[in-house]
Amino acid sequence: MEYLLATASVHTTAAAADWLAGRLGPDDRLTVLGVVEGDDDRDVEDALNVARVRLPETDLRVERREGVPDREILAAVDALGAEHVLVGLHQPGGDGLGTTAAAVLVEAGVPVTVLP
Repeated sequence: MEYLLATASVHTTAAAADWLAGRLGPDDRLTVLGVVEGDDDRDVEDALNVARVRLPETDLRVERREGVPDREILAAVDALGAEHVLVGLHQPGGDGLGTTAAAVLVEAGVPVTVLP
């Protein structure tokens, strides 16, 4: 299985690591994608570092892109042949399904797990 975790939050990355525990098999691969929108990439870099620490024994690729998050995530789904996508529920401080998660849910064409 080819998993894609799209994250810009240490909390989303940690939740994904918990969700993936026991689910990843030896033939599974995980790409962790951090999308930077604007000038501040500190949160994205921290989120990618959490993946490296929490998922050390996984066939793990880490990728950083710049642009509009939902567009970059959907492009990565196609480019990587992702079979399952994990995304965060919303931006920190939000109170529901964010626009990025909603767009990925509607347009990905593969199963999507929305993490708290």
